[in-house]
Amino acid sequence: MHTYDKSYRPTSDLVKDLKAFCTVNAVTQMVLAKACQINQSQVSRLLDGKSTKVSKGLIRLCIYASVPLHNADDYDPTKDVRLMGALRTVIANN
Repeated sequence: MHTYDKSYRPTSDLVKDLKAFCTVNAVTQMVLAKACQINQSQVSRLLDGKSTKVSKGLIRLCIYASVPLHNADDYDPTKDVRLMGALRTVIANN
């Protein structure tokens, strides 16, 4: 059965991805602050990268920038016995 890893990625990785998003899309801290409804000073502190915890503000920024918060999912559907059984049944009935 498939399990989901709910742990957050390291904050340093999240910040690096957020900075890359801002650079590529020419997004300023003011734009981020307004879009995420947080203060520009808070955006500055978050992008400074010194925080070790994933805060609500950092989550908002990541959602806005479509930065994945969680570790990559290594789910392989071919290893899911129930899924493969269901697919065989559907294919056999066609």
